[in-house]
Amino acid sequence: ESEERYRELFENANDLIQSVRADGFYEYVNRTWQELLGYSDEDLKTLTFLEVIHPDEREHCQSLFGRVMSGQVVADISTAFVTKDGRKILVEGDTTPRMLDGQVVSTRGIFRDVTLRRQAEEQIRLQAAALDSAANTIVITDPNGKIQWANRAFTQASGYSLEEAAGDVPQ
Repeated sequence: ESEERYRELFENANDLIQSVRADGFYEYVNRTWQELLGYSDEDLKTLTFLEVIHPDEREHCQSLFGRVMSGQVVADISTAFVTKDGRKILVEGDTTPRMLDGQVVSTRGIFRDVTLRRQAEEQIRLQAAALDSAANTIVITDPNGKIQWANRAFTQASGYSLEEAAGDVPQ
């Protein structure tokens, strides 16, 4: 009953959950992992974890795998997976060793797809850079007229620093 409860929890999780054996082959992946990455049960029989890692990240992830296989917990991993159809998926997560009789026999990893969040952050960064470098003055205020943000053109034209401009609207 307990095993069934945990399996149901893993299968219904929104995160990508995986377990990788010492030889690099998958021992377990949950439904979300399979649905997002597109690999079938048949694919998993011959697929190593490095084949799912984006080529630019493989050397780094191989090193992390070695650390986990030596017994270390590796937290705050940021890497990229590759779907079966070749799309790049940005993920963040943690990996821990699974021990049996004092020996590490596999890794356990939980990852979250952060692709959309990272794309949104990049878009915001680009927009902020464009607003800040605009030749026209740009000021964002709250409904009471308190300046929330101002670009460099505003500070140059007004003579106020960014810190001074972030206060109340000058009278």
